[in-house]
Amino acid sequence: MVSASRTAIAAALQYYGKLDRLIRQDILPLYWVKLGSTDTAELAWVAVTPEELARLRDPALSTEQFQQRYRQLATPGAKPLPFGMGQHSGLAPETAPPVEVISHEWRPDEVWERIGKTKFLWKATVRNNLDVKKRVYVYYDLLDAGGYPLARNVSNQLVEPHQIVDIRADSYIMSADLPNVRSSRAVAKIGP
Repeated sequence: MVSASRTAIAAALQYYGKLDRLIRQDILPLYWVKLGSTDTAELAWVAVTPEELARLRDPALSTEQFQQRYRQLATPGAKPLPFGMGQHSGLAPETAPPVEVISHEWRPDEVWERIGKTKFLWKATVRNNLDVKKRVYVYYDLLDAGGYPLARNVSNQLVEPHQIVDIRADSYIMSADLPNVRSSRAVAKIGP
């Protein structure tokens, strides 16, 4: 069976005559294909040589081998600069995100029967990996079995460079939804 990705590459070569760039796989959903598109940022492209393309198109590759080779080719080797300005060379790869969630937890607290809600308390332990003090925002969700948020909240705190802190807050969930909570999620972002 020929994969959709292989069919898209063949179509690009047939209709455009060449294929010299791949789109980074982490930019688009895995089931999307784009041909001759101008709506993808230049930083999402990775140049591919004719030799690399020939190795990618090898019909002897299994689907898994093809996907692995595509991921290797579509991963930038150097950090590109925008708008045709070249690329950084010799930069160490980024080893940690600017801010990261180390752990998170939550627990139900008070029940507000009159309005049918339950208060819950949550905590996220985060680390500022930057060399400067930053405001860290934590977006917290209680999720059902399908990963759909049943309750959400956000809180923020100034965090010193390389400091680990607990960011805490409370929020509310409809009491009827509480038995449907299967997991939680905390996402940290840097603010101004």
